[in-house]
Order: sequence, then structure tokens, then C-alpha cells
Amino acid sequence: MSFDIRKFTEAAEHLPEEEKNIFRIEMLFNNTYNDTIMLALYANQFSMTASHMKELINNSVRYIETYLNDSGIDCKLESSLITVDTADVSVESSDDSEDDDFPFDDDDYDIDADLFDFDDFEDEDTTDDDESKEPSEADLMPYRNKANNAVTPKELYDIDHLKPRQCLNTDKSDNELYKLVLKSCKDNDIPTSLALQLTMTALEYIRSGNCKPILLYGNPGIGKTYLVKVLADILGLGYNKISAPGASAGTGLTGDAPVYKASRFGEIINSQLITKSLNPVILIDEIDKANTRNDIYHNISNELLSALDGTREVYENFFSRTVSTDGIIFILTANEIDNVATWLRDRCLVIRFPNPDYDRVFSIVKKYTNTVSGSIVFSGKLRFSKDALSKAVKTMMDKGTMSLRQFESIVDQAAMNAYKELLESNKNTKCIIVTDRHYEQAFASKEQNSQPRSMGFAV
Repeated sequence: MSFDIRKFTEAAEHLPEEEKNIFRIEMLFNNTYNDTIMLALYANQFSMTASHMKELINNSVRYIETYLNDSGIDCKLESSLITVDTADVSVESSDDSEDDDFPFDDDDYDIDADLFDFDDFEDEDTTDDDESKEPSEADLMPYRNKANNAVTPKELYDIDHLKPRQCLNTDKSDNELYKLVLKSCKDNDIPTSLALQLTMTALEYIRSGNCKPILLYGNPGIGKTYLVKVLADILGLGYNKISAPGASAGTGLTGDAPVYKASRFGEIINSQLITKSLNPVILIDEIDKANTRNDIYHNISNELLSALDGTREVYENFFSRTVSTDGIIFILTANEIDNVATWLRDRCLVIRFPNPDYDRVFSIVKKYTNTVSGSIVFSGKLRFSKDALSKAVKTMMDKGTMSLRQFESIVDQAAMNAYKELLESNKNTKCIIVTDRHYEQAFASKEQNSQPRSMGFAV
């Protein structure tokens, strides 16, 4: 069926440049070549994966469809098959495809079909509808006899059907991306001094599909994990946290040999299953505390060697096969950088996470008081005095406290002190304000609990 080529061209001109190019090719070849040619053409001319091309097509189809409908043309578009409802709308005949307004000539493109290997694309699915679809019993049947110890057929099915997640913000300029990162840092109380390094990492990943692993080091509890979440959100990728000491004593990054009943695959595959993608952001926390027990279990540092080197792959012990780590962003955190292996530091972008200043600490703790006040237990019965909170923060910082967890601990104790006072009060009050007195009680309780206790016989 023919379609209004002028309106279609007008709609296509409003697309981002990358998507505009693919739709110009789509317009030229939709009646001449099949989708396989389109896939090959895009992969060859634009050096992108087939899955990325499909995402561009799907996004662009929906945009043009909306544009034409808003223009009074009732239509339903599909890749390489454009149909228009002509009941109420006058459309141009197929002869008008030779109109001067059409921006292409057939002679402008000369495709040699022998250049492409179409076998690579025959089984590709052009929709993402199956990503969130639960497997049926028929889907799981081939895996029923393959379940190994603790691994379920569903997990085996999911592992075989994992796909990479498409990256966000690929259309932004360097300046736009930097502003986005800067805003995210401010919104999440991340030091803005780290915005440039985050932007460079994001740009490297957007342009190459990989980036150098990051090693964040700094005092405990100062917000290193939040930075990792900010990067994952900006790129639109899944995120999972792995405790390096816990992984060392567990299945490690590469799993156990399938000889024991408790054997299981490693943390890399587990992260992919949790995020439902092949390219998550993986935070390996406290890498400096791993392998402190004479390496009687997994050596996380050694397992990272193959995951971070040029081949970007690891040998998964449980499945006895090589697993690609291409596209995975590894971010390591440490409190003491001297305890991190030298070869590991050399392979990472090393970033020192600065100690928080007063403004950052107060902003984070203030947000935390809102969480405490609105919790199920307190249900708005507590209000926090801003002046009292500010004084408590300054007092703790003057004593050298830097861990945000310690600030939150004092807030929790002060809240409990105030709530106890409310419960014991004979007054008919529904709310109490957390004041200096409650923080002082919290400080006293903390100092008492930190006093060393002696042991001996009573005399």
C-alpha cells in the first residue's frame, strides 16, 4: 500500500541524526530488500551491532507513527513494511515515489550482497517483547535434565537467553553529558570534583562498549557506593554489588567445580542474572580486605586478572566454559589502597574519593532524617531540629568522624531517645522534636559503649 511520502520525509527529518540515517535507508529499500539486507547494510555502514540497530528502528518507528497520526494520517508502521489507512486520508499514489521531494535516488546506493553474511542475522528477533517474558514449561523442558545441583532449570534458561542492555544518553554531546553527570552528582551528594572522571568513563563506554575498570579508594562509609549507582543510572545499565571478602569465602567470581552438592556458578554470572543483562555495572566492594586468610578459598584478585585483561573473559569453573566479560563495567572499592595488588592498581583508573565536607555531610544526614521520620515505626511522630542537627554534625566532624554510617547511627540513637521520651510523657502530644538534649544522650551512650571492658574476679 502506498503512503504519504512528503509527510513521512518530514517526520524523518525530525529524528536524531543517527536514526535519521537509518530511516532514509529504510525508505529507499523497503520495497526492494528484506530485513536481512537492512541489518547487513546497517552493520556494514555504521559499524554497530544488530541489536543496536533494532532499538533505533523501534524507537524511530514509534516516533514517526506518532508524528503522522498527529498530522491526521491514521497509520501503523512496521520495519520495512509501511501501511497507511486511506479511508479518511488522501495519500499519494505509488508513482509519487519518484517525486522530486524524495531525498534519494536508487543510483546513490550500490549494494553488493556478496559482502554480507546473512546467516548471522536469520535468527535475530526484531522485538524486545521476550525480554521480560517468563519461560513456559516447553521452554524449560530442554533444561530439566541439565539441572546441576543447586542450579534450577529457570536459571539455566535465563543464562542462555541473557542479552546486553542498551546504553542510554548515547545521543548527548560531551558538554551535555558532563552537565548531566554534574547534576546527578549534586542530586546524590557526590563530590562534584569527580564529575569529570565520571564523564570520561561514560564517554569511553558509550563510544566503545567498554571502559577501563575503576578503583575507588577512601575512608569507609563516605559514599563510594553512591558514585557507582550514579554511573549505572547515567548509562542505564544494571547494577550489582559483590562483597570481596564474602566472595572469597563463597563461590568467588568464577564459581566452584561441580563436584560438591553446594557447588554453584560464580558472582559474575550471578550479577548478570540479577540484572538480567550481559553488561551490568559490577561493584566489587572492599577489594583490599579480600584473601586475608591465606587464599584457602578463591583469590578474587587473581580471578580479576583474566576478567580485566585484553581478552575480557573468564573461565567459569561450574559450567566448564569461557564466559565473556566484554561490556561489563568493573568498579572496585578499597579503604587502604596499599593493600590492593600492584598489578590490579595498574589496570584500573585509580580515583581517590575525597572525605566529605560539612555541606555534603549535612545534606546527606538531613535527607536521612526525613527517611527516619517517615519510617513505619515513627510514622511522622518525630521532627528534627535543623539547628540541633547542624550542631551534632559539626561536633562529630570536629572529633574526626568521617563515616556517613556513624552520622546516621547517631541520628538513629537520638531519634530513639526522643521517641522514648514521647512514649513516657503524660502529655497528650502526637509529635516530638529531636533537640540538642537527645543528641547529647546519643553521644554519651556511644562513648559508654566504646569504653573497654575489663575481665576479672570480683573482690
